[in-house]
Amino acid sequence: NIFHHYRLRKGNIEKGLKETDFIVEGEFKFPLSAHSALEPHSVICRWEGKDHVEIWATSQAPFVLQQVIADMFKLPHSNVRVHISYLGGGFGGKSDVTIEPMLVYAAKFLPGYAIKFVCSRKEVMTSTVLGRGMKAQAKLGAKKDGTFTLFQAKLYFSDGAFGDTATNIVTVAGHNSVGPYSIDNCHVDSYGVYTNTPPVGAYRGYGHPEGNFISERLVELMAKKLRMSPFELRRKNFLCEGKKNSLGETIRDYNGNLFKCLENVEKELFSEPKPKEDDRYVYGRGM
Repeated sequence: NIFHHYRLRKGNIEKGLKETDFIVEGEFKFPLSAHSALEPHSVICRWEGKDHVEIWATSQAPFVLQQVIADMFKLPHSNVRVHISYLGGGFGGKSDVTIEPMLVYAAKFLPGYAIKFVCSRKEVMTSTVLGRGMKAQAKLGAKKDGTFTLFQAKLYFSDGAFGDTATNIVTVAGHNSVGPYSIDNCHVDSYGVYTNTPPVGAYRGYGHPEGNFISERLVELMAKKLRMSPFELRRKNFLCEGKKNSLGETIRDYNGNLFKCLENVEKELFSEPKPKEDDRYVYGRGM
């Protein structure tokens, strides 16, 4: 059932294991989620003759929609006109082409007439796309001083009956799962799997939250194991100018300053005293 396998390889895991003093590992789950935009998916379509079609859609990607319809119906792109009004929410769920081709096909039988379709809430959840849907196993290794030595992970994405809207998500989650850290030895396998659910598409970050959820939880676990501040552990391993990320790209100063970002976050987190615990709430701080 595997339709896509993304591989990330950097360094040598066996070498990393020999340099490792501590390892933390875990299993991680990110359940399937519905975007639940206030406005459901909706389409109006009208054909003018046999080779000109006009579409009004609740889409986040009008040019993608234009290209898909032109290719499907063998039309010049200039003969497909797409209108997009203000959206009542999308969150990525309207960036993939879902119900639009069905309406274009149906309208072809009534040239000159506009037809409209508005999904019910149930139809949005069963007939468009969902988001997330991941299970993963991963481990992080470090030296006694906190220097990361290895990262290894396997990610499995439940992507429904069709994989075309999920392939890039599987890839992005794989190469982002290492996080913003300099780690010499990385071994990641990310799999897209056919399952008996609606298809999975973009949802608020397009694979980045799933991947970074893994690495950030492992960093927190490692900080506890080393009895080290999670802020200092991150600073020790952040990517910065001159270092190479998991893809082999050399970081430049214009790529951003993680140290300054973390400094600002830490400053705000501790800018006020933590409230005292009471009968209703337990208070904490986290990043």
